[in-house]
Amino acid sequence: MIKIGLIRRRNACPMRDRRRNLRLSAYLLASVMGALSPVAVPPAMAADQAPVKPALPPGYGEVQVVVLGVTAPFFTFGLVKRFEQIPGVEHASFNLKRGTADVIVKPGATVTDDDLRHAVRNASFSIGSIHWIAHPSAKAVEN
Repeated sequence: MIKIGLIRRRNACPMRDRRRNLRLSAYLLASVMGALSPVAVPPAMAADQAPVKPALPPGYGEVQVVVLGVTAPFFTFGLVKRFEQIPGVEHASFNLKRGTADVIVKPGATVTDDDLRHAVRNASFSIGSIHWIAHPSAKAVEN
């Protein structure tokens, strides 16, 4: 049996020490369990592969915006909110690892690069670049 030395400091907060001891115990247990039973990673979840994105419906547009200075997940909520406030934007999401926002534009909508730049500036970030993957078409609206 392994005896784990728990942390107790003089003049410290007992609740904080309890939380630290729980984290330490959980970490040690996880590391021991991980060493005893390795878990295979499914091929679809491998880190070197990009996730497969579903195809867009006909007529929808997609734009990828590189945003500079986003360092925490909390900041992405403001960016997504600003993008979704643009008239004609169906959906927006942000990938923190790549530093890019993926914006889906409704068919027939006129979203310009200036609209996207303005949204990024209103969220207090700098814009890197804008890549249009697919422009929205008005043909899908007429059908």
